Amino acid sequence: MKFEQHCKKSKRLFDEDGALFHRWIDMFAAEEGYAHRRILHTFKGMMLGIEIFGEGAGKYLEQHIRDDLQLKKKDELPIFYSCSVEDNHTWS
Repeated sequence: MKFEQHCKKSKRLFDEDGALFHRWIDMFAAEEGYAHRRILHTFKGMMLGIEIFGEGAGKYLEQHIRDDLQLKKKDELPIFYSCSVEDNHTWS
């Protein structure tokens, strides 16, 4: 899903586009391409985003991950709950 699509869906679901959160979770897309999803599109990545931006970010980050990984049902969430954030990136 493209940035604009994420923002449009967030606006429809949450009354705000969540652009800050969508940009953050995709920050490695330019250098990693499709593989960027292995870095922050995980449960730990979502929790890191909540730690940085606060609880309000959670719904945007979860929806972003669900859309990109095509997770439709709640029972599919363990797919990314068991994943971890890559350790080879510097967080600043």
